[in-house]
Amino acid sequence: MADVPTLSDGTCTLRPYTDNDLEVVADWLSGPRSKERRSTDGGPSSSPDAVDDLIGDLKHQYLYIVEVDGARCGLAGLDNLSKSHGALTLILEQDSFWYQGIGDRAVSLLCTLAFDYNKYESLAVRNIPEQAEAGRLVWENAGFGQISRVPHQGQVTVNFSLPRTAFYAHEQRILFIRHARHLFDEESKVSGRESMNLDSVGRAQSEALKDCSLLAGLTSCISADSAQAKSTAERCFSDRECAFVLEEDWLGQDMGKWIGTSYESLSKDEEGRFLDPPGGESNAEFQSRVDRALHALPMNEDLAIVTSAENICAVLRSLQPDLMGAPGLRTGAGVSPASITELRRGPEGWRIIRIADDRHLRARQATEELGRSAS
Repeated sequence: MADVPTLSDGTCTLRPYTDNDLEVVADWLSGPRSKERRSTDGGPSSSPDAVDDLIGDLKHQYLYIVEVDGARCGLAGLDNLSKSHGALTLILEQDSFWYQGIGDRAVSLLCTLAFDYNKYESLAVRNIPEQAEAGRLVWENAGFGQISRVPHQGQVTVNFSLPRTAFYAHEQRILFIRHARHLFDEESKVSGRESMNLDSVGRAQSEALKDCSLLAGLTSCISADSAQAKSTAERCFSDRECAFVLEEDWLGQDMGKWIGTSYESLSKDEEGRFLDPPGGESNAEFQSRVDRALHALPMNEDLAIVTSAENICAVLRSLQPDLMGAPGLRTGAGVSPASITELRRGPEGWRIIRIADDRHLRARQATEELGRSAS
């Protein structure tokens, strides 16, 4: 193992792993609570022999114990993939630790080690289950971009990358907001570019967007010229000093004779996309329109774009086709109402950070339920 420096930000410390840590680490990875890792970093419960193998693999380069106030709470590793590229690993003992900022601090220290100390050109994080939210979000919060999503054993695993230039650059943030729910959304019917009023749930979703920390600092918003998009944008940004522009190019696809039809009844091609709608806008025409709108976006300033699910999926398809492995991203069903998809644009071009993040809706719901129970 390389000469490993101790790292600390004053609150979180990464100290070099020693053989005296093996018993504690083995309990995290193979003990009774190890199954909790499926909801955090996504790792499986391991056998004792598998723990030895894992530790042996991680010790090839930099292996750390994560400590807070002198107490061991996790394992962090930086592995050397090549002379200028590395891979990160982070395992925390308890699921609650992921929600205290410990993971964010540990990742920040690892990135500083990799880019400042080792002068790496890029970092990778591999095979994080999409459903392991806590473990996935810690990489998204650190600015790692999604480079592929791979269906595996009934779930989707995500691979991330962070280039050195992106780590140091001030990138433009572009947040695609899927408009909030309307009646056809609730009934799983095709709406396309038709204007639809938000239902009561959709109005509440739009209000919840106001409190989402991802939108902090935005001063510009582009909205599709449809009732559902405009209403979502107005409710979300009404209390912010935010320039507001309507754009027809961000309207949903013209679905022709399929308007009002159940999504379940629509035919799909071999790639899992809906076929060209009869009497509507072909998939090729729609994709071309979205591509033009995407590349016409203003540079430098951070902005929000309120649009439909199919537009957001068309953007992802254009920029990073390897992210379309999940069926819901081929049809748009995987982009939930009032969710946020974050892109960044900088020296590395476009990078996709997070897809269909809707934590703000669940946080709002939990707060309201707590208030009702207290009263």
